[in-house]
Amino acid sequence: MVGLIRLRKPVVLLAIISVFAAEVVSQGAARGQHPTTAQPAEIKSLLRSHYQIQLKLDFDARSYTGRERVRWVNRGGRSTAALYFHLYSNVRVSQPTGASGSTAAALTVAEADEPRIEVTEVSSAADNEQLTFVLDDHGTTLRVNLGEAVAPGGSAEVLVTFKGSVPEIDPEETSITTHVIKQVSAALRGEREIRRARDINFRCRGLMLLGTFYPVLAVHDGDEWQRKIEPSVGDIIFNEVADYEVSVEVASGVMVFTSANGLETKSEGETVKTYTGASLRDFAIVAGHGLRSEEAVVGNTTLRSIFLPQHERAGKSVLLAGTNALRIFTARFGPPPFKTINIAEAPLVAGLG
Repeated sequence: MVGLIRLRKPVVLLAIISVFAAEVVSQGAARGQHPTTAQPAEIKSLLRSHYQIQLKLDFDARSYTGRERVRWVNRGGRSTAALYFHLYSNVRVSQPTGASGSTAAALTVAEADEPRIEVTEVSSAADNEQLTFVLDDHGTTLRVNLGEAVAPGGSAEVLVTFKGSVPEIDPEETSITTHVIKQVSAALRGEREIRRARDINFRCRGLMLLGTFYPVLAVHDGDEWQRKIEPSVGDIIFNEVADYEVSVEVASGVMVFTSANGLETKSEGETVKTYTGASLRDFAIVAGHGLRSEEAVVGNTTLRSIFLPQHERAGKSVLLAGTNALRIFTARFGPPPFKTINIAEAPLVAGLG
């Protein structure tokens, strides 16, 4: 779940609200026993999709490579022989229809200012057999053809290898002046600012935000896959809740914060941190050189403020304000359903806001 809090400076705080939960798959389920022996919470976990992602992030090159193991459970009433994934980073407000000459060159330049994700290989997790896949809908939908149809109540696990990149956003684009000009211009034209993938996938002002860096399963509603993505004034992300285990490898000195709890291991020149979270709608990453954080505890909830060193004073002020707000919320409505709430500093790209 992602929310935005504006500051007076041309920087916003991206609140990544995380739910941390222990692994709830019972030993009996792990041994293949019938799931009816599990408790209700354990059954729900078995029915949720599960992502196990290994990501190598090159902060300086604005690129990444990754591999994910995805488990999907067929909760519909019919068998299916294909899985569908969204590639949100490839969504464009206006899709190119083909061009030549100077127009093609202009499209190439414009594409360099957008995030991109590319799927390089898909295989079965059971036997590593290569699976055929197709990119549909201008490269925004990945269709994986399974070797065997998945019956109702059955599951499939696939391995997807991918790579991607994000653009460098001009700091001027995140200024208050630019925001005002864009919004006034849109109002004069009678138009609305449409959400773009680059709004949540970029590097700017020493920070990198990865909001849609991995292929994510499309929603399977009944027996139909909800494949279509329509950019609008609202959030472009439409996912089902899932469980995540994500390992992020970065160069030493690059700090990483995500939508889940993490355990860190270090080797020469590199740092690997593994994050786990249950029932998450999506998984976002904020990274940067020297990012700092401070925490406060309200009841059973940990509130964390994440900020750049030069904005330490603002980061501490945000933590204080957030702590007071959380205390008021808890007193009036009871404790929130979150074990940890991260408030992370990030530039606000013009068009998002």
